[in-house]
Amino acid sequence: MEDIDTVVCGPVQLPIHSKPVYGLVLWPAARVLAVWLAKFDSCGGPLLELGCGAGLCGLAFAKATGAAAVLTDGEDDVLELAKAKCGAEGPARCERAVLGSGLYARGRGKSSD
Repeated sequence: MEDIDTVVCGPVQLPIHSKPVYGLVLWPAARVLAVWLAKFDSCGGPLLELGCGAGLCGLAFAKATGAAAVLTDGEDDVLELAKAKCGAEGPARCERAVLGSGLYARGRGKSSD
């Protein structure tokens, strides 16, 4: 089911369409960013993608550059999709990340509990 909310930003009113799990939507901006990341081969990586959704951007980067990519999302359904893609498509790994959950601390060798 789709919801439509009107967001008011000063004199501008914007209709915003949303679904309960918006991470399962392949956003047009993700396509543009994925093309740009796939051409950006001189950075050497790694890449941390926050809120990866379907994983397009991080996977495009990892496949094109061979650099490591960590894809994160807070929604279990979304993360399962990204994990399946990571296993099938290349050098990326997926983690569940919720703001304040300690993912950063785990990456630095500290306890997240």
